[in-house]
Amino acid sequence: MSDARAMEPPANKTASEAKTAPAKKASAPPPKPVPGGTAHWKVCLASLLGIVALDHLSKWLTIVKLAPTADRPGPVVDIVPGLFRLLYARNYGAAFSFLHGQVALLALVSVAVSVGMTIWWFRLPKEEHWGRLAIAFVVGGAIGNLIDRAFRGYVVDMFDAYVGSHHWPVFNVADSFICVGMGLLVWRMLKGKI
Repeated sequence: MSDARAMEPPANKTASEAKTAPAKKASAPPPKPVPGGTAHWKVCLASLLGIVALDHLSKWLTIVKLAPTADRPGPVVDIVPGLFRLLYARNYGAAFSFLHGQVALLALVSVAVSVGMTIWWFRLPKEEHWGRLAIAFVVGGAIGNLIDRAFRGYVVDMFDAYVGSHHWPVFNVADSFICVGMGLLVWRMLKGKI
């Protein structure tokens, strides 16, 4: 007989019982995104692609506005007289004209560095946002200059920082992001994060 009672459907609740019954718990909130998950991956990829685009836009503008032509020598635009100016320069070497004329070697080094840094990006802890962004900066800059080497045989540079007659080697947007990215990586290493 006890089996028969267990099989009986539950009785309908009266209106007063329904009012006093505890409300059902709301469903659990959606899980929080994992730090370093897809959103951060997208930020890094967008940064890398943005760096390459900005680098090539600046190089295109430099060629159009500052490269010498048959009609005129290449103009120089003083941004901060005595400190910083824009000009057109061809760099047949690495950053800051290092390894001048070694275009094929530099292209291979750029590819190797980009692949190595990308592998490192995937091995970093997921919560290491700064380190991952720094790697995106370095790889974006390396790809920007690699495209120039592959299609032009040299890299277009345009930033000339100097004091009096002492000039820093002419550089470009890609070089700038490589330096910023390396600086961020050193900072994260010194903090013991990577």
